[in-house]
Amino acid sequence: MKNDNKPIFATITKGGALYIMAVELYHALEIDEWYSDWLQQLEVDYFLDPDYELYTDEEGIEWLRASFAKALCSTLNTVASRRVREYIRTIMDCPDSELAAALASARYRCDAQAMEIDILKRNLENLRVKADYFDQLVEAKLYTDIDVTAQELGIPLDAFCGLLLRYHYVRKRKSGELRATRLAVDEGLFLDDRQRITPKGRETFRLLSSVLI
Repeated sequence: MKNDNKPIFATITKGGALYIMAVELYHALEIDEWYSDWLQQLEVDYFLDPDYELYTDEEGIEWLRASFAKALCSTLNTVASRRVREYIRTIMDCPDSELAAALASARYRCDAQAMEIDILKRNLENLRVKADYFDQLVEAKLYTDIDVTAQELGIPLDAFCGLLLRYHYVRKRKSGELRATRLAVDEGLFLDDRQRITPKGRETFRLLSSVLI
């Protein structure tokens, strides 16, 4: 059975200090440069830091002191570095190494999953905004108001409005605003009682105007 609580980083203890495998730290921090260049830059930047120590064991595996790695995470200020710092803090503070690794691993995975969920939510919201935008574009192209429809049909606006009033496709309110009648909406000539004419309405009014105007 897979151990879901296995440590995120391999660790060793040397001289009473905890060390973390450098290459695993490098990948977890999502460093955007070659591993060897990163190690060299650490040496240049932190060789005077009392916490800095890069230890290479007999098998050639490189290890960084955990206290230095934790401090390094604080300087990066990224989502990945904050998760890694919390993980390192947990395994350093807990005296039971197995319990610390299990707890830190669980926290690390929960943080990673929470971040993935947040990214998914943002992506879904972006998709929704784009969908709404394109829906508006399609609607704007499909449904035109009386002014635009008159222009498209090449009919003077007054004549077109008179035609719609004569055949009871629209009614005039006291304010002078034209509203589509229930008949026109039910027949699919208008989208609603506003002035948004459907493609069917546009074609109907084109045929009607070609005969009567």
